[in-house]
Amino acid sequence: MAPPVLADENLVAAMDHPARAHIMGVLSHRVASPAEIARELSCDTNYLAYHIRRLKELGLIELARVERTPGGRITGRYYRATARSWIDAENWKKVPLENQHAVTATVLATCNADLRAAVTAGTIHGEDNVIARIPLAVDRKGYDELVELLNETTERVVNVQERSAARMRRDDETLLVKVHIVQFESPDPVD
Repeated sequence: MAPPVLADENLVAAMDHPARAHIMGVLSHRVASPAEIARELSCDTNYLAYHIRRLKELGLIELARVERTPGGRITGRYYRATARSWIDAENWKKVPLENQHAVTATVLATCNADLRAAVTAGTIHGEDNVIARIPLAVDRKGYDELVELLNETTERVVNVQERSAARMRRDDETLLVKVHIVQFESPDPVD
């Protein structure tokens, strides 16, 4: 799957707010209701409903199903994402500079929340988890090679999700996984 065009104002509008970025992350891999997502974020459902409405207006999510009681009363609306919110180097260059800081802050805040939740739950210590911090000293060509490698890795990670989706329809086991890929020029000496 090709990454979304982050220069698209609608996707930038989603990615520059933590609640909307979280909603997009959840709805990219499963159908969920505002109440479920509000519980995950420990926030008010009305607050989250505003952001759900905004994402619907932007055309980034859609109603997947409505659950009703036997009497016909609506008990839940469930949504799914219509676009994935991941960033590759080529599309990042197209994001307006005035939006880059907000998008970066949102992505990093979401990563921190993911890590905090995994530490609290104890899942960060899984025997087959990968945790790596690799300070490097490279030349420009090496830096460009890293960018290319991590873009390929990001695409391959998304492809694993797509292949898994077909298998999960036949299998009961679903593992929820977070993959964080961050690479940047260090302002500090390599340590």
